[in-house]
Amino acid sequence: MERMSAPWQIVTLTGESLLYRESRDTMMLFGRGPRLGPGASAQRMEGVLSELEGVRALRFGRQIHGNLIASLSEEPGQPFEGVAEIGRCDGLISDTPGLSLALWTADCVPVLFSGGGVVAAIHAGWRGIAAGIHLRAVRRFLIEYGVPASGLRVVLGPAVGPCHYEVGEEVIEALGEEGVHREHWLDGQRVDLRAFLRKSFEGLGIDREAIEIVGPCTACDEAYASYRRDGARAGRQFSLVALARRADRRP
Repeated sequence: MERMSAPWQIVTLTGESLLYRESRDTMMLFGRGPRLGPGASAQRMEGVLSELEGVRALRFGRQIHGNLIASLSEEPGQPFEGVAEIGRCDGLISDTPGLSLALWTADCVPVLFSGGGVVAAIHAGWRGIAAGIHLRAVRRFLIEYGVPASGLRVVLGPAVGPCHYEVGEEVIEALGEEGVHREHWLDGQRVDLRAFLRKSFEGLGIDREAIEIVGPCTACDEAYASYRRDGARAGRQFSLVALARRADRRP
């Protein structure tokens, strides 16, 4: 299995500074906040698509803090083109080269997957994690594409850290039901969502070396959108994963 050895770079795309990496067949991006407003999401994605090489279409969902994952595959004679929101879901998975999958976050964890010629992206806040969206994503790789957990690489992007994520008992209890020992992700009332996800993925059989945490606490760094810090006026940052070309599906 290919390890995540390619370095992350800071690049400028459509005037925005973001984290970028391309390794073998997969491209990953983590943007920053905060633009909002009518049509802002589609406008930002159209700009991104116009500047990305090897990508010809981009899709994102209307996120609802749930566990729905949409599978996107081209039909014969009907290639994906342009930018579109596909409806209510918090995850996307595809084996189509040139199709980019995007998420929007403002503290929740953007999780990007690759393996066996397939990519996926999930929006993982505490509600989605408690509903098992991360577990569903790993199962979908195996059930739909035959890619086992041991063949996956996972990147957990910028998200709120435990320094700014003190929560109530209902959140702790909901996460505790997922079976990850609290010592790995809980300090008093402070929750580390990325540490939780890392331990959960390890328990599913993903190699620890194939799980990477990238970027700062979004509430600490004002370059990032943070609902914890800014409330309803918080913007959003995007995260993106794409297959740049046809890949060998063997994990």
